Amino acid sequence: MRTYERIINAYDRNLQIYTNRKCRHVTFEGSGYSTSVLNSYRKLEFEKQILFEKIYFDHRKKLILFFSNIIQPQLLEQGVKTAQLLRLHEGNKLFATYYEYLDLEPLEENKYFDSATDVAARIAKVKLSESTNIPESRSDYNRYTFNQALINLQNELKPHIPDIRNLLNDTDQYVSEHVERCLNHGDLSNKNTFKDGKVIDWDNFGWHPIGYDFGLIIGLSSSSGYTFDKYLEIEHTLYNKVSDLLDFSDFQISLSFFTAVFIRSERVTARYQNNNINRQLSIQLVQLLEKRLHKAGVESNTA
Repeated sequence: MRTYERIINAYDRNLQIYTNRKCRHVTFEGSGYSTSVLNSYRKLEFEKQILFEKIYFDHRKKLILFFSNIIQPQLLEQGVKTAQLLRLHEGNKLFATYYEYLDLEPLEENKYFDSATDVAARIAKVKLSESTNIPESRSDYNRYTFNQALINLQNELKPHIPDIRNLLNDTDQYVSEHVERCLNHGDLSNKNTFKDGKVIDWDNFGWHPIGYDFGLIIGLSSSSGYTFDKYLEIEHTLYNKVSDLLDFSDFQISLSFFTAVFIRSERVTARYQNNNINRQLSIQLVQLLEKRLHKAGVESNTA
């Protein structure tokens, strides 16, 4: 532990983190993969309090403070269970956040999908105040990793659907312009979603079209080898959770779009054994999108 503290001090001498001497007990707990944080986290036990430490690079500070000061209080007021930011220590290159420590009980594998989508629906229904100005970077879902996943999907399915680029561009434009937006968590994996509806790690939050979080959850669950018929069944189940927020036709387009992209992304990440099943589902979802766009009156730009 002291080696860790010396490394932090060597990188940023102005950052004062809690040392092992100041705590009753300190342990490393969990890890991550983000390029915005030091992906080693600590549980700090004091006499009367337990804190969870997460250290970020300085460029994330404004966004973390926006979420903690503006978004999180509204989440808590409306029943979303998450850890509050209690303290923040600033350095020149890094800053350390200290959250209340939550006792988190992992979900059983067969409970993940239902629990995660329940949480996604609860988040989608959070009503933010009119004075809440979401940063532009958090209103554009088609950035960075998502944009690359979209391009990868186009390249992979082009042999099967020659006009896929124009079709996905048409869908992207429709979803961006017509589908109702809501607050999204952005990473409701089984590492961030727990029993009793508790959810942590809001680093990827955004103001995205309804269906984004749902599509990601389906992607994360797709190792079970969803069939097309199973997807259609899931689609109706998920819509029932947010039916008061948007029309079914818009939800269908949004969900099938995000699901196709995220299933492809997870297929590459996890190297699923049932790779062909997931690829076939991606093809079927994109073909379904074409029919749904036509029904919605969208004139395709395909040649």
